[in-house]
Amino acid sequence: MKPSLARGNGVQQVVLGGDGRAVMHADSLYLLGQGSQFDSGEGWIYAKRNVPETDWVVVGRQSDAAIKAETLRSVWPVLGALGLSWLAALAISILLARRLSRPISEISRGVEAFAAGRLEARVQVQDQGEIGRLAEQFNRMADVVQRSQEELEGLVAVRTQDLAQANDQLAAWSKELEQRVADKLREVERLSELKRFFSPRLAESLVAEDRAQLLQSHRREATVMFVDLRGFTAFAEAAPADRVMAVLREFHAEAGRLIFEFEGTLERFTGDGMMVFFNDPDPMPDHAGRAVALACRLRDRAAALMQSWQAEGAGPSGVGIGLSLGQATIGPIGFESRVDYAAIGTVTNRAARLCAEAAAGEVLICSALHERLQGRLHLAGIRQAQLKGLQAPETCYAVAAIDAAPADPLLTNAPAEAG
Repeated sequence: MKPSLARGNGVQQVVLGGDGRAVMHADSLYLLGQGSQFDSGEGWIYAKRNVPETDWVVVGRQSDAAIKAETLRSVWPVLGALGLSWLAALAISILLARRLSRPISEISRGVEAFAAGRLEARVQVQDQGEIGRLAEQFNRMADVVQRSQEELEGLVAVRTQDLAQANDQLAAWSKELEQRVADKLREVERLSELKRFFSPRLAESLVAEDRAQLLQSHRREATVMFVDLRGFTAFAEAAPADRVMAVLREFHAEAGRLIFEFEGTLERFTGDGMMVFFNDPDPMPDHAGRAVALACRLRDRAAALMQSWQAEGAGPSGVGIGLSLGQATIGPIGFESRVDYAAIGTVTNRAARLCAEAAAGEVLICSALHERLQGRLHLAGIRQAQLKGLQAPETCYAVAAIDAAPADPLLTNAPAEAG
């Protein structure tokens, strides 16, 4: 049998010999034309291959239509495979997207809750990749912030408590300060009031040592002194008012200075006179001697003032002073708006009567004072007088001077009055 070539799928093959004539073919081919078309008008694609160890050539051709049909038959499975692959990829993408979106949504919810102030918010993500690490970092950050917030709140609570305690302490200090200021004001007011009667040193001592009980009513031995300007009434009627007041102010200023120097208690000014007593509120070992020494000093100082007043035209003629020693009832008298610290009793009346009996420039003392100070007095005279308000005549001793007492530093340092 003559060899032939199969024909199928639109492929035609022919074997040509070395002289170019067909040796084998599937169909009866009498002539291979130069063109690539048969009478059907189809287009052909040719291919050839040498047969080894011969001079034959295998020539094959396939029509365009067959190629296209074959191509289509090959493409549909590919397209189907591609479609299936695309669907698989889509499904995988959806699964991956869901797998990624869940943890991202969880992280997003956690961030929103954290931003809203829920510092305890944490995210639970089952992922070993970047999303899982992101969730872990978020949780660690949230832990740090929550601890910091708790520490800050604790610190704020402590500081708030400290501030409250400080405010309480400040309020207590403020209240204490207000109380101290109020006490100080009362002390100043009290001191100012006491300085009306006592020397500044004694007044300050009474206030500083809070010896208010000493100012309660009580009985005590006292030396009382009355002072009166002689001839003042006639002078006041004749002289201008401002001249009268100027003389009084000058006399009171000098008398007040001496009274405080000798630590007497000034009960009151009585126009042209005054009343002073000794041995209260502070006891004095030699209150009788101090009182007489003050009287002598005031008499001499008043004499110098009289000379200056007379040189200016007119003035009182002198000062009369009376002193008495005895028991007195001492304490504050008056009413709410005006209080005096007074000594009352027979000793006060006697001193006032002795002052009225004394002539200008004279210091008269009672028998009790003379007896207490015997041996220290330099007398200018002695006389009997019927003092107003007293039944028995009174022996009046006119004192020229008094010797200082060694036991009294004030009188020891003061010059003795010469007669």
